[in-house]
Amino acid sequence: MTLHTHAGQLQPTAPFDFAKTLDFLGLFRPTSQEQVLTPNSVTKAINVDRHAVVFTLQSNGSVEQPSLAYTLYADRSFNPKIIDTALDRIRFYLSLDDDMRPFYEIAEKDRLFAGIASNLYGYHQVKFVSPFENAVWAILTQRTAISIAWKFKDALVRACNSSLTVDGREYWAFPLAEQVVELTVDEINDLVKNKVKADRIHEVSKAFLTVDEHWLRYGPIDEVERWLRSLPGIGAWSTSFVLIRALGRIERILVDDAEMNTAFEHYYGKDASLAAIKQRYGQYQGYWAHYLRVSGNH
Repeated sequence: MTLHTHAGQLQPTAPFDFAKTLDFLGLFRPTSQEQVLTPNSVTKAINVDRHAVVFTLQSNGSVEQPSLAYTLYADRSFNPKIIDTALDRIRFYLSLDDDMRPFYEIAEKDRLFAGIASNLYGYHQVKFVSPFENAVWAILTQRTAISIAWKFKDALVRACNSSLTVDGREYWAFPLAEQVVELTVDEINDLVKNKVKADRIHEVSKAFLTVDEHWLRYGPIDEVERWLRSLPGIGAWSTSFVLIRALGRIERILVDDAEMNTAFEHYYGKDASLAAIKQRYGQYQGYWAHYLRVSGNH
């Protein structure tokens, strides 16, 4: 097989600390086994038109003047569409275009949170690679340990057979909805060992074929929320999960989970008003909650 490459530079919005991106990737259990990390780089596969495209990112800038050198690898020749699709996916996945400065200005006035913001300065949220992957993961983890859910996820990925070998390592890309929907419910059940989850994954796959991801990212959040809530197996918590962790919809926290509440109580105290703090951060309340959770995991 001939391996094709394309290289270039990406300029994240400053401040951007790639070391903190790598730190999060190493700790994020849903994907921690799906990439190769070094102290200054990440190599991972994404899915472009049913083909695995592997990318390597390496920092060659600073926090205030960030720059990432990238190399794309594929089993077919690159054209502008493949390149644009891959780079858009990478930029959104790592939130390279997020402007953190307004968020930090609010955080500076919050004495109980300012230290967290300072410690994580330059960290841009690392998302799931796609909202479809996040939705499937939300279903797989229902009443299931993360380690077991990951094995089921890996089985589903391998069944859809989008992989590429680079430097002797085989990288697997999470399938597109159009690939998963080609599996029967029984086939999915054989992979995830749960008929209810298999039904839900198949139905969610069909639903994602009908929606434009650009609309999910940027459409009216109330409408996007309603669409997600209409999916089988995607309740209030999973909807909030996908909105923030796959779509970057940081303007609203729909539900408060136990992990975030524990971190909130630790930093703000038992008598603090969560509603008041959320109001203070306004359209950045999702970032505030994410920073709080990340800080609690360190």
